[in-house]
Amino acid sequence: MSNSQRLSSKIKEIGKILEARRPNPNWDAMEIARRTLRTSRQEIILNLGTILLSKDDSDKMTGIATRVAGGFPLEYALGVTSFLGIDIKVTPSVLIPRPDTEILVLEAEKAINGRALKIIDICTGSGCIAIALKKRNPQCEVTATDISQDCLKIARENATINGTGISFLQADLTKNINGKFDVLICNPPYIPTKEIPLLEKEISYEPISALDGGKDGFEYYRKLSNEIPDVLSEEGFAIIEVDCPKNETAKKLEKIFENYSFRFVPDISGNKRALKLWRKK
Repeated sequence: MSNSQRLSSKIKEIGKILEARRPNPNWDAMEIARRTLRTSRQEIILNLGTILLSKDDSDKMTGIATRVAGGFPLEYALGVTSFLGIDIKVTPSVLIPRPDTEILVLEAEKAINGRALKIIDICTGSGCIAIALKKRNPQCEVTATDISQDCLKIARENATINGTGISFLQADLTKNINGKFDVLICNPPYIPTKEIPLLEKEISYEPISALDGGKDGFEYYRKLSNEIPDVLSEEGFAIIEVDCPKNETAKKLEKIFENYSFRFVPDISGNKRALKLWRKK
């Protein structure tokens, strides 16, 4: 093992590779290390100075860092990301789950409150929302849909990996979905078409169908406003991800969903990140 490299020096090395591109290179270097070595962050921290790397692991870590430094998403390079503490497999076929989206699950849980409800996750992508809801609320019946067969393939794999029994259906939003659900969750595409070419290079690797919200970014919200009554039970509620950097965005959403009772849900930064809505009485 005389030619082996200590993990501590390797993390410093790949941190240097990443620092020009990534805002938290040391954190990312640690993530690359723990995923490569299939261990925990805590284990690495406790044994940072004693772990010796094989050449294969060292080369693999350098290769991942180099790709990421060139603009390739870290999550795709690793093939996995974390969502509410759950490992989710990701490929360029699916949108990378963001921490901002976790608020949809947490807000839904408050209203579920231990009840055995029927949940549908529309535009499921990697399946992260549906899987998190099922793992945290095993008493609930969860269905997940997406228009993309490629997404559904990954979502099914993630459900199997995480041991969650979820029904998956190919559907364009609510079309061809039978029955009523108590909870509807959706993270729809909401970026205006003209803004997509202006986004960071990393985002260009993600599926455009999961990003493009039409000319003004509100196309899917309009469709959902019309279709939600077809699948939502009388006492049910929907939670939809939104992005409201300006008050005018919130006002447009209020107009689109004016036939519902609703409230905005803030994320940890105080930004309007979700819209919870239910039928007017």
